[in-house]
Formats: sequence, C-alpha cells, structure tokens
Amino acid sequence: MRVLILASSPSDRPHLRLNQEVALIQQELEHSSYITYFHPAATPADFLHLLCTQEPDIVHVSAHGTEEELELENLFGRTHGVATDVLTRLFQECNVRIQCVLLNACQSEGLAEEISQHVDYVIGMSGKIWDSSAVEFTRGFYKALAQNRSIKSAFEIGRLSIAAGLYPEDQQFPVLKQRSPTLDSAPLTQGTAGITGSRRLYVERRTIETRACREILKPGALLRIMGSRHMGKTSLINHILAHAQQQGYLIVSLSFYQADLMVNDLRQLLRNLCVFVSRRLNLADKTSDYWNDTSATNSCSDYFEEYLLLNISQPLVLCLDDIDLLFQHTQVANGLLGLLRVCYEAAKTHPVWQNLHLIVSYKGLLPRNGLYGSPLNVGEPIELRELTKDEVSELVRQQGLQLNSDSVAQLMDQIGGHPYLIQKALVYLAEHRVSVEQFLKIAHWDSDHYQTHLADLWGDIESDLPLVKEFKRVVHAPQPVRIEEAQIREKLNALGLITFQDGKATLRNNLYCQYFKRVFQK
Repeated sequence: MRVLILASSPSDRPHLRLNQEVALIQQELEHSSYITYFHPAATPADFLHLLCTQEPDIVHVSAHGTEEELELENLFGRTHGVATDVLTRLFQECNVRIQCVLLNACQSEGLAEEISQHVDYVIGMSGKIWDSSAVEFTRGFYKALAQNRSIKSAFEIGRLSIAAGLYPEDQQFPVLKQRSPTLDSAPLTQGTAGITGSRRLYVERRTIETRACREILKPGALLRIMGSRHMGKTSLINHILAHAQQQGYLIVSLSFYQADLMVNDLRQLLRNLCVFVSRRLNLADKTSDYWNDTSATNSCSDYFEEYLLLNISQPLVLCLDDIDLLFQHTQVANGLLGLLRVCYEAAKTHPVWQNLHLIVSYKGLLPRNGLYGSPLNVGEPIELRELTKDEVSELVRQQGLQLNSDSVAQLMDQIGGHPYLIQKALVYLAEHRVSVEQFLKIAHWDSDHYQTHLADLWGDIESDLPLVKEFKRVVHAPQPVRIEEAQIREKLNALGLITFQDGKATLRNNLYCQYFKRVFQK
C-alpha cells in the first residue's frame, strides 16, 4: 500500500509543521505494509505528475487552504492557489487506485465533498483548525491504519487524538465524505478500490530494478536511464526513489516537462535549479551569495558544494527527468550535462560530492560534444527495452485474460512488446471481452486507440529533416535497409522506431509501418 504525501508551506504564508507531521506518519507506518513517498514544497505541476505516476492508495495533502482553493507553491516557494474545481477534475482523471484522500488544510470540507464523487473516502476540515490539532489527527489516523483498522475507524481515532490534545474543541473540524453511504467498514486492501479493467499493469524487470537500486546507493552515483516514449522510465524512477527514501536518503525530483526553468538560457536554468533544490530541502535561497556572471556552471557547482551539500545530514538523490527537453538547445544541454559529469568525477576525490547521487532520464540520444562524444558518457547506463513474450504473458495473466501463446504472438506481431501499447491492448480486451482478432480490426493506425502515441512519435522527429529523410526510406523499403550515418541510426533506435535484422533497419512493428506510410503519403 502506497501513501503519497504532498506538502506545501509557501514562504509568504504562516509556517506549517510539515516535517513533524511527515515524521509522525512515517513513524506510525514504519512496521506496517504501507510505503510512504514524501514530496515537500509541492507545486501544481508536482501534484499532477505524482498523482498520475505514483498510483497511490492514499493521498495525504498538508497545506493552507480556503473555501475557494488549496494553497500550493510556485517554483520559487511563494503561494500558488489552485481552485477546488481544478483539483476535483485532477482526482477524477488521475484516480487509478486511490482509496482515500486526507486534506489536512483549513476550510477544505467543500473540496472533500467534490472529490468524494470520484474517491471512496475523503477527509477534509470544516473550519480553521490549529496546526497542532491537525498533526494530532494525523497521528491517530495513521496509527489506526497501521493496526489494520478501516478508514471510518481510523477517522474516529484521529478525532479522539485531537480531543486528548491542546485544543479538544478542534475535534469537530475533521469531516469524512464517502462516495457511497453504503461503503463497508473493512480495512483497506492492496489495489482494490478504484481499480477497474483500466488499471495499470506492471511486470517487474527484476534484473534492471535490482541493479539500479544497488547502484544509486553508491557514493557519488550517477544513473542514466534511457528509453523511448512510454517505455516505463517513470515507473522505474519511482521504484528507485522509493528504495532510496526507505534507506534514509533525501529525495529531490524534477521533470523538465513540469516546470518552467528557462531551458533556453543556461545561466537562468542553473540558478532556478539551485532555488528549486533549496526549497525541496527546506533551505533558504542563497543563490545571490554565490552567483556571478562569469560562469553559471561554477556558480552552481559552488552552491551545491559549499552550501547545499554541507547543510544536509543525509545523502541526497537528485533526479532530473525528461532532460531531452534541453536537447534542442545544444549549448544549454552540453552545459548542464557537462556540469553533471564534473559533479560525478568530483565525487571520486571530494567526500562532500559523494553525498550527491544523480539520476537523469531521457529519450533519444544525448547531444554530442565535439570530438569527445557525449559530455555525460559516465556513470551507470540503464536502457529500457521492449517486453519479451514471457513478460507480456505475465501481463495477460495479471489481467485475468485467457490468451494462448499464438494469440500473444499475433498481438505482438502488430504492436511489438512496447509496454504502453501492450497495456492499452490488454485493458481493451478485458473491458470489452473481445478476441485478439477482433481487437486488431479495431485498433489500427487511424483509430483513437493509439492516435496520441503515434502523433507524439511523429512530433519527436518531424523537425529533423535529415533524420526524416532517412526514416522515410526505411518506411517504404520492402526489405530491411542499412543506415550508413551512425547518429541517425542510433537516434531512430533510441526513439523506439526501428529494430535491426543482421545490422539492417526495419520498422519496429506493423502499427508503426501502417501509420508512417500514411504520414509520408500526405
């Protein structure tokens, strides 16, 4: 069971005792089946990203609130209000397995009422509750869950904890909203509520996960996670970060698709990154003390070495996800990647840098840096490949489908072993109770089923004219063809568009072949 804790205490609002609250949650759940994932200084983009990728059973939100909005943070730690209707739609769209939401925020009863249309149990506050009372409710609630009590029972124990505290009158404020008044009082169960045929399936890539979790704990580690679109990078990263957090490591994670970091300006990018990490570590922004116009990379390096890493007592895992967003700005990408390489190399001789553990993820190829290749060809590379037939068969079993080996092979002949394509296919088969043959008649290149994924793939390459020209040749060739230029060959492979037979390139699956033939006919 996974508990996602999203906390926000903007610098321009009264300080909340978030660290104490989170410590209590983790303490009460330490010996239970619950796993906590804590994300401080949550921004609206964090909220969206983590709800969609973490797939929690319980979402715990600690923040200031009003009747109209929940007060999260912007990139620089100041208040960014999010309207209740926006948050309600967010839970509606992102609820894969959420069974309970706890809104530890003043005046959040209205929001709880709205979210309860989409989640079985939602707890909000009907008025302005003292911070200490909110913390006491948290203590009692999670203590009861750890004892395998139901949500209703845990809610009442949380209120009793307030009654025994400094402000017993605050016990009136927590309110419990239910999607259905007939919900039973059973304890929460792993992966039941909210899960229909559309639930996300998952096959462990045990060798990769074990290696990644082992490597990230090494002093000064650097993991480079490579994979084409929808290949499972986010799931793997979540697994690694949860493992590191369980070992007592601090976690700071940033997707370049989440935040506006001025990716076309290296100086501003690195300074904003330093501010972002400071906020996530609950440290003051002191970039003005370290920044100079001569060298942004030196300023950033000094800030980490002389300030951030010296003011934490635990190792830090810094995850930079989706760094391929920078690749169109070659100078900026080389500057950041070169800096990461310097940090990695510094850990070999400087103990302070051994407390920084790096994860970068991207699709495609890292930019090349003159004669020396990629500026980040160090660390531990982890490349995500397509699923094997055995792994697809395991997903079939998880979905409760009765497909024989020939049916699995027929499905993979059309869409390959791409995790996202396979998942969508199996979910459709389970929900509509159709055969593989019937599904393949429906899920063709111009259907809604895969249209977004295919359009995204075309968007990845359409602006690169030399690459498009060579790819067009592969698409129309009746037999596998040899691609002479290494960088184009590697990029098409890294984007998941081609595979190789005896060193010659061919389209990865029939679905891609059908789609791109139509694209190039237009």
